[in-house]
Amino acid sequence: MRVLAFRRPRVRVLAVATAAFAAFSLTACESGADAGASAPSSEGSHSSTAPENTESGSDTEPAGTDRSTDGASGNGKDTAGSANGTGGSGGTGGGDKGGSAGASGSGSGSGSDASPVACTAANTKIVVTSVSRPINHLLVTATNTGKVPCFAYHAPFLRFDAAQAAVPVVDASVPQAVVTLEPGESAYAGVMTAAATGEGEGGRTARKVTVTLAARSGDAGPGSSTVTLPSGGVYVDSTHTVTYWQQEMDQALAW
Repeated sequence: MRVLAFRRPRVRVLAVATAAFAAFSLTACESGADAGASAPSSEGSHSSTAPENTESGSDTEPAGTDRSTDGASGNGKDTAGSANGTGGSGGTGGGDKGGSAGASGSGSGSGSDASPVACTAANTKIVVTSVSRPINHLLVTATNTGKVPCFAYHAPFLRFDAAQAAVPVVDASVPQAVVTLEPGESAYAGVMTAAATGEGEGGRTARKVTVTLAARSGDAGPGSSTVTLPSGGVYVDSTHTVTYWQQEMDQALAW
């Protein structure tokens, strides 16, 4: 019984000491946790504030704000949207100006930009002159007096005085391409009035010649020009011929 009475106080003291030590340890842990929570590291603070600032900037930006500043600073997505919008508007304005300029240029041009028409009595001036060489030849000149280019198709229809039939055409004189006359330019056709050998028939002196330009189809076009022949008239017979329209005078007189 003595031994039991002696050990009980030591056990009680040991239990009390253990409980006190546990309480002290718990208090120390709680204090350390509170201290860690109240003093975060500097790296964690930088990481958490950056998204908050970005979100705040997005929320406070007023509607309709120009995004071009963002585009210049490297916001690729917003930059593309801004550039596309601005380019579309600018492109439309530029197109309107370009269209106006083109229309203005076309209207005020010399006719090079306009669609060519057929040369007719209404848009050409016809002149008939005599030449010294080759002999028994006339030169017919058609000058474009219009404001747009014109095509001198085929050969002119010629009738001396009141003749019913047109002067025959030299088929071998067909040019490589239809002669096109810009405003002010001329085409030429050579006329042989009589063969130099004199084998022609029905020779006479003609006073006038009527010139009709051909349509694209080869038929006579609208209108005609009657011209008084030089030197009071020229001698013509059944051998007379006329060439196709040529771009150069020498080509017209080669037949």
